[in-house]
Amino acid sequence: MISKKYFTLLFLLLAGAQAVVAQEGMQFFQGTWAELKAEAKKQNKPIFMDAFTTWCGPCKRMAANVFPKPEVGEFYNKNFINYKLDMEKGEGPEIARMFKVEFYPTYLFFTSDGELMHRASGAKGPEEFIKDGKTAIDPNSNLFGQITRFKKGDRDPAFVQGFLARLGDLDPKMQKEVMDSYWKDKKLTELTEPANWAIFRDYDNDILGERYKYVLDNRASFYGKIKKDEVDGVLINKAGPQMQAALEHSNEALYNRVREALQISDKKEIKKFVANSELYFKLVKKDMKAFNKLAPVFVTEHIGNNADELNQLAWTVYQNTDDKEALKLAETWAKKSVETKKNFANTDTYASILYKNQKYKEAEAMATESIKLAKAANEDSTATTQLLEKIRKEIK
Repeated sequence: MISKKYFTLLFLLLAGAQAVVAQEGMQFFQGTWAELKAEAKKQNKPIFMDAFTTWCGPCKRMAANVFPKPEVGEFYNKNFINYKLDMEKGEGPEIARMFKVEFYPTYLFFTSDGELMHRASGAKGPEEFIKDGKTAIDPNSNLFGQITRFKKGDRDPAFVQGFLARLGDLDPKMQKEVMDSYWKDKKLTELTEPANWAIFRDYDNDILGERYKYVLDNRASFYGKIKKDEVDGVLINKAGPQMQAALEHSNEALYNRVREALQISDKKEIKKFVANSELYFKLVKKDMKAFNKLAPVFVTEHIGNNADELNQLAWTVYQNTDDKEALKLAETWAKKSVETKKNFANTDTYASILYKNQKYKEAEAMATESIKLAKAANEDSTATTQLLEKIRKEIK
């Protein structure tokens, strides 16, 4: 017979083993931000903070799959006092504002005095996450150390390039400040030097700035040292994505710079993009005289009989102006779209424009047909039904 003493010993051993398992992975300090800093100062250890939100999927994956790993716990428990803080509760919003936390998860690393010395972000595996921690405690590699090094005057291109790379994900505003400071004592002609070109190519995205304008205006002088395709590609790739912002904010300076940059390309699709953007810019600026002149040319040269693009252009006009000439053009495009490939979307557009042009009988017939097409395609025709009701009120 096995004694009770044996079972007691077995239970204690099992409980001890469970305790060891429970202690694997990262251990997190419980308390306020002030209490955390006091404890860090007492232990003379830096702080790691997991800045998370409850709705953040990557945050949950890190908490479930990375933080509990034994190797992660071994490193972080030894080198940091670890802390988790929901950025939307308690002290979280103030901490988020103070340290400019905008993406989740964000990892903040502080000195034992509570000064920010490094930051990282995003879901990652155990090895990469440990690497972040190692970088944070290395004064030659962490963000605080690099800022100090730059402020002391280090302008070695290789160092600056690495510094800018880190700032790109963490602090775009500081990245621009570093870029401007780096160029303060340099001549623009030095942009052709390989190291400086690499910095401009990879990190300088201010297309309204003097460096971008210099490269754009003097690109022929770059071709001897850098391949033409690379120079032109860099200019176009920096400018193109900013066209949407120019259109949304009616920013004429930005629009003109983007347009100027894109016009260096002879690719058909980019020429179409430029022409299309010019058309939309005239529309948002309410320059209907210019729009009405450019639109038919654009349709002839770039759209032709493409039903979807004709419909999109017609709908955009319908939504953005009451100009009679523009709506007359939009009506012809919508009609052509329907004649080319009839569907719920373009019949709805055509009905809407006919209504706006006060052609109520034709609008009624087209709206009725559009609703039938919507039902056949199992699409929501609520808006079209409401349009039909408005049309019939006008007919009465």
